[in-house]
Amino acid sequence: MNRSATQKKRLITGNAFLFFLFLVISAFLWFLFALSKKYVVELDVPVQYVNAPQEYLLTTSLPKKIKANIRDVGFNEFVAHFFSKDSVPILIDLAERFDTTRHDFIIHQGELTKMISARLTTSAEIQDCYPRYIYVKYERLYPKEVKVRLRSDIQLADQYDFNGPIRLTPQSVVVYAPLSMLDSIRNVETEMVSLRSVKSNQQRTVRLSTPSSVRCVPANVTMNFNVKQFTEKTISITIEGKNVPRGYILRTFPAHVQVKFNVDLKDYDSIQQEDIRVFADYRSVNDSIRYCPVTAVSANPNIRNLKVVPSSVEYILEQKIH
Repeated sequence: MNRSATQKKRLITGNAFLFFLFLVISAFLWFLFALSKKYVVELDVPVQYVNAPQEYLLTTSLPKKIKANIRDVGFNEFVAHFFSKDSVPILIDLAERFDTTRHDFIIHQGELTKMISARLTTSAEIQDCYPRYIYVKYERLYPKEVKVRLRSDIQLADQYDFNGPIRLTPQSVVVYAPLSMLDSIRNVETEMVSLRSVKSNQQRTVRLSTPSSVRCVPANVTMNFNVKQFTEKTISITIEGKNVPRGYILRTFPAHVQVKFNVDLKDYDSIQQEDIRVFADYRSVNDSIRYCPVTAVSANPNIRNLKVVPSSVEYILEQKIH
């Protein structure tokens, strides 16, 4: 009894499998039959414009895609629609279309459909496309070489300084602009460069900032600069009198001051007292002032940001004894 039930169950399962198999085959054959017919599908064809001469400015907004109604065998249309989103754009070469005697031109529908047809199967027919033509309006630009100016807000980290100037490459570019604007263009600025707490040498590509009617060649410049680390050093220096009347001596209290300054780490040990001079200028005082300002100077290029402590001292003027 159990064996009979098992055989009956297997028979039912086998029949169900055959039914499902025939159903799948029927659906597949119907699908192939449906794809063998011709259908019309709308595709978005991306467009890219290339080789526009630098001496011309396009003043119309050009479409980035063309909608094409295409009639073809269903299978071909299915594949075309499946891949249309990632399709390579058709290239419209603008190089030979500009004319110095005109300010516009038209790319007609026949040329557009020809470009699109080159991407389709031989059985495909383009029934319509939109836009039906592309209108291109342009303005003649004239060249002028100008300097590049850097717009920047650069802050170095504590105990770091610039090791030389900030450099731009190239230092000048060619701008193309309408003749009415050309005389007013003296230079071209970069986009703002903002950096904080810089501790290392920098090299960055910076875009140039221009109005939409002005074109720069090149459109970017390279900014680079080097930084170096410094430390603070303090040296005690004797005060010297300056602009003292003949026959007199200017004595200060104290006679020495501390001079603090920044110096590169590698130059720290090479800085000596002889590299710095401190002056008390008698011309900067009068009888009502008890203190004389003190200033420090140095001809050593490795010494920066001199600071005198204290910045003023008491003084007396003594007559020399012969």
